[in-house]
Amino acid sequence: MYSLLDLPEEARHKIYMAAGLVSGETIKLEPKGGNALTRRPPLASLRFTYNVLQTCKTVYEEVKTLICAHNTLVVGHEHVESGLEFLRRLSPQQCSVLTHVFVQLHFEASEGSCARYDALEHRPLSMVMSLNSARLSLWQATARHILTNATPQTLALSLICETGVGHTTTAVLQPLNENPGVLRVCELQLGQQRQDKAISAIACETAARARGLSPGLRERPFPLFDLPVEVRRRILEYTGLVAPHKEVYWSAQQGFRIATAASRCGGDSPDPYLHSRCNGVSCMVSKHYTPPSICLQRRSGYSSRCYCWVSPQSIFTVSHALYRKAVQVLYSCNRIVIVPSKGLRSSLSENDRTERLDVSKFITRHMWPDTLRSLRHLEIVFPAIDPECGATTHDPYYLDLCSAIRQLEAHTDVGQLKVVANMTMASSVLQEDSDWIHRQLLLAGGDQSSVFRVHGHLLGPLIGLHCKGQFFVHVEWAWHWCPPTDVFTDETHAEVDSIEANLEKMIMGNEYDSEAAGRTNELPSTWLFDTWDFLEYERLTGHPADNILSDP
Repeated sequence: MYSLLDLPEEARHKIYMAAGLVSGETIKLEPKGGNALTRRPPLASLRFTYNVLQTCKTVYEEVKTLICAHNTLVVGHEHVESGLEFLRRLSPQQCSVLTHVFVQLHFEASEGSCARYDALEHRPLSMVMSLNSARLSLWQATARHILTNATPQTLALSLICETGVGHTTTAVLQPLNENPGVLRVCELQLGQQRQDKAISAIACETAARARGLSPGLRERPFPLFDLPVEVRRRILEYTGLVAPHKEVYWSAQQGFRIATAASRCGGDSPDPYLHSRCNGVSCMVSKHYTPPSICLQRRSGYSSRCYCWVSPQSIFTVSHALYRKAVQVLYSCNRIVIVPSKGLRSSLSENDRTERLDVSKFITRHMWPDTLRSLRHLEIVFPAIDPECGATTHDPYYLDLCSAIRQLEAHTDVGQLKVVANMTMASSVLQEDSDWIHRQLLLAGGDQSSVFRVHGHLLGPLIGLHCKGQFFVHVEWAWHWCPPTDVFTDETHAEVDSIEANLEKMIMGNEYDSEAAGRTNELPSTWLFDTWDFLEYERLTGHPADNILSDP
């Protein structure tokens, strides 16, 4: 009678996998009785894996090898010794098929950090883990065993050892430096401080050597301007010049910023709405135990898989030529959102008619005309409108806006420009009176021109964009785009749709159809998504919410 072991090895492996052997999981190496899997696979898969491991020693070793090959093995900070011992006892064959090992060797205590943050990151709050000589020796022996037997360019090793600059770190990294070119991926978190240059340099050099790259590769001058123009541009698009969600915010008071509230990446599973080349401002910390991404924004080290946004400020200081190329990428690849310096809830009242609008300051701040020529998507958030402000075409802010728009027309490729105007009544955003417009329209007998007189007045200078590019108006942004509810019914939304269409035609002409121009594909900006959340928070708690725009 034939048995399973009589079949060819390749056939047996296919049978194991087809029968449901645990694969694609994150397995914590814990003592017996611990919860080894970070999430629960199908029960049938667990049962099969358990039962097949009990068959015989030959099958046990064979299945164990497959488990090592098809899962991520994690040595957690709670059970470092037992986890390292498990890895050290792997056979050379089992080491040769390892694909991802994550080791939390040593954490430093986080000074001044919140308990919630540390708990999510699995950082022990009540003690500082001791990296004594016994644990260090065990790590060195385990690392040498794995790296000596690993198949070159197959294993991804992630190591957290927050020992900073010193002899201990040198000893920890010694096995990696002794085995150059073995690793496919090497991630190192060596300090709990944020972006320490000395620590990050050590991590980068070690990771490069472990992957078979020249340790000093990043220190050499990069001949950017020797490359073809299109290649140079593509390289710059992979820098922080392209912001998370491809959105950059500007106000006269604070300059350029990005929105941080919704801009988080999840390491290997980034938000699909984030720009593929530049994900979030920091790696997402999961509530569930998964190997946390080694995040270069929060800690010091090196990771080739951390796509967190890094401020491109240093790029602008290299040279005049690079500055101009960087500005072109910044303006052409991002939605530039102009927000009021006084905040999203500032209002345009009688007392503000002598002050310049932020959008006017933005347009006129540039020294070179070709800077504006790169602009492709301009979004204007006007201050909340007080219908009693009595605005006229002689107001200083209005004349200034007219002058700025003329400059925009003169120096911008208007045919390639998309302009979005966000406008709201002060009652909607300041007093949360979402039904104000509906009541005013009823009182005015449906006369939109009287209720939205100030809206038309503010948009008047944009009439030079007539029949060029794309132009969209969003009124009552504080509530119009949210899903239909008992308060914001489909009828209410249809009413605002009609108002917006009339305002758009006032600028672009009666033949203009914003839906045909792409309005239906236009998604709200991050600031608008977050504003809904913050307004809802304030409504439920009665406490003011923090500013969603910040400089990380």
